[in-house]
Amino acid sequence: MEQDQTQFQSPTELENSEKLSREGSRPPSEVPGYDIQSLIGAGAYGEVWSGIDRNTGRKVAIKFYSRRSSVDFSLLTREVEKLASLAADRYVVQLLDVGWDSVPPFYVMDFIENGSLEDELHRRGVFPTNEAIEMFYEVAIGLMHLHNKGILHCDLKPGNVLLDGDHKPRLADFGQSRLSSEQAPALGTLFYMAPEQANLTAIPDAKWDVFALGALMYCMLTGSPPYRSPETIANLESASEINERLLRYQKALNSAGTARLHRELPGVDKQLADIIDRCITVNPNQRYGNVQSILLALRQREETRARKPLMLLGLFGPILLLTIMTVLGWMLYSRSMDKAEQGLMDKARESNSWAAQFASKTATDEIDKFFSSVHRLSRNKIFLDTFVEVLADNQLSEIRERLSDPNATGANRELITQFEANPVRKKLQPLLQEQLDDAALKDASWFATDAKGTQLAFVSEDNKYTTIGKNYCWRTYFSGKPSDSKEITAAGEYYPVPAGPRQHIRVSHISAIFISQASNRWKVAFSKPIYIDGQFMGVVAATVHCGDLVASIQEDNIKKNDQINQYAMLVDFRGGPNQGAILGHPYFETYTSRGEKLPTELLQQTIDLKNTSAKEIFQDPLAKYDPRFSGEWVLGKQNIVRTNFDSLPLQNENTGMMVLALEDAGKVMKPVNELSRQFRIIGIISLAMVVFVGIGLWLMAIRTAKESRERVSRVFRSATETTTIEKEPT
Repeated sequence: MEQDQTQFQSPTELENSEKLSREGSRPPSEVPGYDIQSLIGAGAYGEVWSGIDRNTGRKVAIKFYSRRSSVDFSLLTREVEKLASLAADRYVVQLLDVGWDSVPPFYVMDFIENGSLEDELHRRGVFPTNEAIEMFYEVAIGLMHLHNKGILHCDLKPGNVLLDGDHKPRLADFGQSRLSSEQAPALGTLFYMAPEQANLTAIPDAKWDVFALGALMYCMLTGSPPYRSPETIANLESASEINERLLRYQKALNSAGTARLHRELPGVDKQLADIIDRCITVNPNQRYGNVQSILLALRQREETRARKPLMLLGLFGPILLLTIMTVLGWMLYSRSMDKAEQGLMDKARESNSWAAQFASKTATDEIDKFFSSVHRLSRNKIFLDTFVEVLADNQLSEIRERLSDPNATGANRELITQFEANPVRKKLQPLLQEQLDDAALKDASWFATDAKGTQLAFVSEDNKYTTIGKNYCWRTYFSGKPSDSKEITAAGEYYPVPAGPRQHIRVSHISAIFISQASNRWKVAFSKPIYIDGQFMGVVAATVHCGDLVASIQEDNIKKNDQINQYAMLVDFRGGPNQGAILGHPYFETYTSRGEKLPTELLQQTIDLKNTSAKEIFQDPLAKYDPRFSGEWVLGKQNIVRTNFDSLPLQNENTGMMVLALEDAGKVMKPVNELSRQFRIIGIISLAMVVFVGIGLWLMAIRTAKESRERVSRVFRSATETTTIEKEPT
């Protein structure tokens, strides 16, 4: 940092100062009672030497005024008077002795061993923010003591602040100081001097020391006083007269703009930066009016910083506590809701399982009725005698042989018509019609085939079509295979006819599902082989629309445009190309109730229970056709079994079909959802009340803190305004 010089020196005086510096090899004179040791420094009006008090051994500083001119003597008188009035003040260098009549005059003061603040800045460059604030505060206290004694320093700068053994500041060099009642101007040091002070007609003001104190703080933080730049220094040094230099100095500060370097430093908060800005502002009307105001601002800043952790704790503590309570409450709420939901879902699944079991039992009973009927018919003497008569007819035998090729059905239309009209064959029709008319069965058709699969007789519920004379040896109800054994060729479907006996069922059998030509609905056949004297003679079978096996449990629940809360569907989970096919569904009733065929697209919809969630929540693939089936459904399922009448004792075996009982999950969860909604409303209201009360308490705390600061400020200002300032004795 460059050496700062007080601006009362003329060029001639600067030359004298340099001459004194060159000639300072010995003290100007002896001082009685003191041994002079070494030169500390020299200025325009004299030298400062270190010495030892012979009586006490105390190290002192002796300031000599090199000329006994009137100006020198007045400076000495003024400085000594100020030091004398500040005797015993810790913040001021203490006056020990005065040589009024000596040549040259001198005075003895405390030796401050750590040098000046300027020296410290030379060594360190800048101060850490906390140390700078502490030094700023101590110097402000010292200035306040001066002002309370009615003394204005008027030349505060780092070189005039000495550091004692504890590195505490002591104010020194009162050569430019003035009493508050004086009208004489006093020039300070460039860039530490307020712009309005740079005027030879200016009246001393406490705001001059306020500016210098702010510049001192700015220098400790940044290493240089505010508004200082090489261009400004060059401009000032080029002035030949003191008045011109002072005028240029005023213009430079007024046009420099706001100093901002200190705001960019770490540790300088907004409050501290604002305090410095208000000290060094070039407009005296915007500057602090006295040092006490600076101390009050520093105290308020410290109070704010001290309260900040508590304020943050007061702000974020309740928020954190509220967050923890909210999280814990939400966890407890979620766990309770999960348990309640799980309980309801378990009950719903249990209920649906019972519903599925009931539906399965209903379907099992229907299937057992069919198998029981075909079993009885396959052993009915009248039916068997008629069946044998048909097989024994020579004319029919010849026709049957020609019809036994399933690939030649289209070419045998006339032969089929002849076969159908045969009176012997017609004897079988009423026997099958009796079975069809049985009210206990929901059968769709009955038929009987010969040993090669050609249908001998056929009756159906609507009589819209007939399959008499057609060969269906490739159907699973005849062959017993898992799926219909036809090959797809370029010319269409083809059944490879074996050369020898054709594969046929040997026990009662439930066929693979197939599509009804009349209704375009899924059907299944319950077939039984006909043996006479141990020889396979043919097959008798009954068919049913698959949906009719479970229709009875939902006929009363499914009506058009009604809300559906529970229903059942039948699905085939046997292997093969139709695995997962929906055999029976309430939506099918919208077509069958009007006598319409089902769209083929519906028959292509399948279900894969592997995609069902672990909670067994089901989504119906037919929801895209009817929104009544949309959403989530609680699933219950049960396999359909049948009684095997070919075994003794009778045994049950799995049919591969399954009943799915479904219940609207929304309805199941409605009590929990309603309870959850009420809890959420109560929680939101409670949270809002807590937040409202917290905000209210926070605002009250802020208002109380603000009022407290205002009261302290008023008391401090009142005490400052009523402080008695000592006047210079006349």
